[in-house]
Amino acid sequence: MTERKREQPAAGTGYHLKEVREGPLSFAGAENEAPGKCLGQWGEELAAAWLAERGYRILERNFRCRSGEIDLVALEGDCLVFVEVKSRRSLSFGSPCEGVTGEKRRRLLQTARYYCMLRRPETRLMRMDVVEILRRDGKSYIRHIRDAFGE
Repeated sequence: MTERKREQPAAGTGYHLKEVREGPLSFAGAENEAPGKCLGQWGEELAAAWLAERGYRILERNFRCRSGEIDLVALEGDCLVFVEVKSRRSLSFGSPCEGVTGEKRRRLLQTARYYCMLRRPETRLMRMDVVEILRRDGKSYIRHIRDAFGE
């Protein structure tokens, strides 16, 4: 069973992130990541497991085309969810979700349109989510932002 508790906001950020302990996906520090895996790959695996635990069905990982890449494509009930995963080891450059710039958002939306044209999903309900993961002081924190772009 996953243990979750509320943490105090990181100093000066205003963000409340949930602490996550996920068995083989958690690690005490960067040196314990699985060999050959970067923080981004590890974060995508953690996000997929975290979403699946909450009832999402992961349809695809790392869907790529000329316009860009979508980290995870999932189904939550009747809603097709495109998920961008952002992972960081510190807040020095802002929260992980701040890495989703206007240009990145434009490319994600264009890639999602292409995915729909190619795969022709049965559902018309769709949204874009962002999952941010912060590795800090030997702990993993995760924050799920549903309908991150409000479109």
